Amino acid sequence: MSEQSETNGSPSTFLGVCSLQEASQLALDQLGASACGQTAVVTAAIISGVISRDDLQTVDYSMCTLRTRAETAPLPQYLLSRSDAGCTGEEVAASFNAFVAGLPPRGTPPRAEFIPFSSIDGPLSSFLRRNFEQKNILVATMNLQLIGNDAWHHQLMYGVDLQAGTVYMMNPLESCHITWIERFVSTPSVLLIRRSDVLSRVDRVGGDDSVFSLPDWRRFNVREQIDAMRADESIEFVVIPAAYVGGFTVIRQSGSPLAMTDCGDSC
Repeated sequence: MSEQSETNGSPSTFLGVCSLQEASQLALDQLGASACGQTAVVTAAIISGVISRDDLQTVDYSMCTLRTRAETAPLPQYLLSRSDAGCTGEEVAASFNAFVAGLPPRGTPPRAEFIPFSSIDGPLSSFLRRNFEQKNILVATMNLQLIGNDAWHHQLMYGVDLQAGTVYMMNPLESCHITWIERFVSTPSVLLIRRSDVLSRVDRVGGDDSVFSLPDWRRFNVREQIDAMRADESIEFVVIPAAYVGGFTVIRQSGSPLAMTDCGDSC
């Protein structure tokens, strides 16, 4: 991220569910391909205390939604798999709730809810402040194609330095200015597929072209985009509809007040 910061937040302006030092001990490497949502769910469970890192070898998190890219499929099926690979923000929340429900009870369990960015009324900084004051864990669903990455990404947020405008995250363990976070969560639900990924699959046999007749795919003229790319070497991407919506999964720990989606500047 072009505006990442490696500086530590001042104790007087940092709000979070763990300290910067604790984050390095709690953070997990991504659990597998397209598994950023699954990784965020398990990391949030560790931070909230419902499991420990020692439990990772024995806990079952297979109920967490995880779809992979159909890398070897013909082009239509490959593109369809790209449109919803991994999981959506709504599925991050549902996966967390299902994961926690399957664990031995340890008091009142935390609960998760996905809040689209479009539902947040007021500055994003106020939303982050309110949630971290309540010790809520946040998982952002962001379109990182804005900075050249090849996918959307679910990334756990554990704190914010309000004075510096810096948000601290895991998977990877890094920080980013809040203005970039707002850009990442406010893009349309689209995915740009690279030229090489399209042309390397376009002649594979057995493809189901009915994908291109789906309403959103017709609206994006995906079939026509592919034909144009084959004829024009300057076209770098095919744009397809994506299942992802930018926003935040809010994980409220036991005793945390309900964070309303329409609470204006109090969020």
